[in-house]
Amino acid sequence: MSSQINKIQFDIKHPLIRTAIAGFAIIVFYIFYTNWLIPQKTFLRDYSLFLSIIAKKIIELFGYKVLIFQNPATTSTYFFVDKNINVEVSYPCSGVNVSILYGIIIFMFRGDFLKKVLYTLFGYFLITIANIFRIATLSINLIINPQTLDFNHKYTFNIIVYSIIFGLWWYWLYKIQPKYLDNQISKKSELAS
Repeated sequence: MSSQINKIQFDIKHPLIRTAIAGFAIIVFYIFYTNWLIPQKTFLRDYSLFLSIIAKKIIELFGYKVLIFQNPATTSTYFFVDKNINVEVSYPCSGVNVSILYGIIIFMFRGDFLKKVLYTLFGYFLITIANIFRIATLSINLIINPQTLDFNHKYTFNIIVYSIIFGLWWYWLYKIQPKYLDNQISKKSELAS
């Protein structure tokens, strides 16, 4: 009986332990996001405004006149393109929630800590760029072909953003992580000999 107990170890490298830690981190993030970040509004409002200002510059490259209005009571930013109310950018549009989920899952995988930090920041950058182009494209979409806005908002751009995220996860899992594991195995071999 005691030999069975000795075999059970808390090994942070074990996939089940890593998955449990990631699951716990997702729950903690959800509680933090819904109970503090959304009610606090300042960060989400400022981040939505940041995304909107860059999207505004992109829309203006296509010759449209754009005004931005930020509702001080909410986290929403409104685009007025050619004097028409166009697009409301609120906190779900910012991509903060999917960015943090992406980072949590990257940290669940094995790998060098510094590489994880850098790769997570790179992923945040790509997700932010995708969301900026999403905001700009949906604004122009509403002017050119308003009938397709709902479909593009719900499906097209979600598929694009999530494809980027899954692509980043895939690249980490199949291209970066194996190099780390090979390195760990060669270090163990050197120590054993």
